[in-house]
Amino acid sequence: MLLKQIDRLLNPPGIAVVQTITIPDQRYHQYRKTHDWIQKHIFPGGLLPLLTILTQTMTRHSRLMIDHAQNIGNHYATTLACWQKNVQANQEQITQLGFDRTFQRKWAYYLGSCEAAFRARVLGNLQLVLTREGNDAMKTGSSE
Repeated sequence: MLLKQIDRLLNPPGIAVVQTITIPDQRYHQYRKTHDWIQKHIFPGGLLPLLTILTQTMTRHSRLMIDHAQNIGNHYATTLACWQKNVQANQEQITQLGFDRTFQRKWAYYLGSCEAAFRARVLGNLQLVLTREGNDAMKTGSSE
């Protein structure tokens, strides 16, 4: 379990920053009953978390707490658009590396659909700053 390991390895005055792609809480129960295109073609066996379950798991299995959370999904959409543009501009080189047109179309679809999902807030990209209760280093902005 990732959160348990972070808690175990984190120095007492330390912080950890975790970035994760999430889905809205309201869609989670339906989402986990299905296997979407990304789970089938890009991340077999993958399952996106949601903030509620992350915090519940953190509470049950660690001493960690969230000090700061930010959804950078809209910025990540811009990143995906840049990746898509770079892939399109380099199709010939990608083919020379042994990746056929079917593979390239699959990734173009993946990048484009994810860009749209982040822009529409169907997906989130959370950056979480984790620490422990009583971390005095957080008051001064310094941590070891």
